[in-house]
Amino acid sequence: MVINILSNRSEWTFYFLSSVQFNFTISENNLFIEYPKAAARISVIHFSLFDAIFSLFLIISIFITLSFLPY
Repeated sequence: MVINILSNRSEWTFYFLSSVQFNFTISENNLFIEYPKAAARISVIHFSLFDAIFSLFLIISIFITLSFLPY
């Protein structure tokens, strides 16, 4: 049996977080083009911080989705 975990709310959360990740990646690429030395130093910090925040939001959205599933 396939359980569709994505409720309406979590689906919008997923699309929002995906667009944020896409926009952040484009900004990082532009930073590498314009300021390659500075980007090399700060990209590791930015990506690790962003990954932590993105993972936290993803976990929260999963818990919200699971709370709406019937027992």
